[in-house]
Amino acid sequence: MKLCLINGSHREKSQSSRITDYLSNMPAVLNAFGEVDRIELCSADIEIWNEGVWDGHSSWDGWFEISENLASSDAFIIVTPEWGGMVPPRLKNLLMLASVKETGHKPALIVSVSAGEGGFAPMTELRAFAYKNSHICYLPDHVILRNVESLFNGELNENNDRLRDRLDYGIRMLAQYSAALLNVRNSGIVNDAEFKYGMS
Repeated sequence: MKLCLINGSHREKSQSSRITDYLSNMPAVLNAFGEVDRIELCSADIEIWNEGVWDGHSSWDGWFEISENLASSDAFIIVTPEWGGMVPPRLKNLLMLASVKETGHKPALIVSVSAGEGGFAPMTELRAFAYKNSHICYLPDHVILRNVESLFNGELNENNDRLRDRLDYGIRMLAQYSAALLNVRNSGIVNDAEFKYGMS
């Protein structure tokens, strides 16, 4: 199975990027998934959604490459910072572009990152608005990493072990959901042609 980690931050050398690095090297990830890839939205060449994406124009080549990466993946970890109490625009754009082909009936673990005591808002936003047409399946569990600069940086922090255990559990559950939803995708029941868009 292939896991794709999506770093939703626009900023290079961000805490979200550091956490994505940490996640990609966790034993739970390396043991559960045969292939691990990542998407860095700070460097991804993706236009803001418009109808041109349907025409196959070369200006969308960056998206088409990412689309293939998503389509070949079986599960996702979405690392999202909290910007002004919201998900960053490039992450929203990615999820607007993603269709059933890329993310449909595939599980995703949300890892929300906050420099302070926040982190709840982007997780709630993703669960509320970023699934209808993409058909992505968010795990019931999520992880919020508050005061992230103090976490997993080699310094002693009483929260490291607790949060590492939560991440480990979430990743192992993600692998189980990935195997289960592969059966759903291969069942012959999924009718993307007739029911391409989710109901509101």
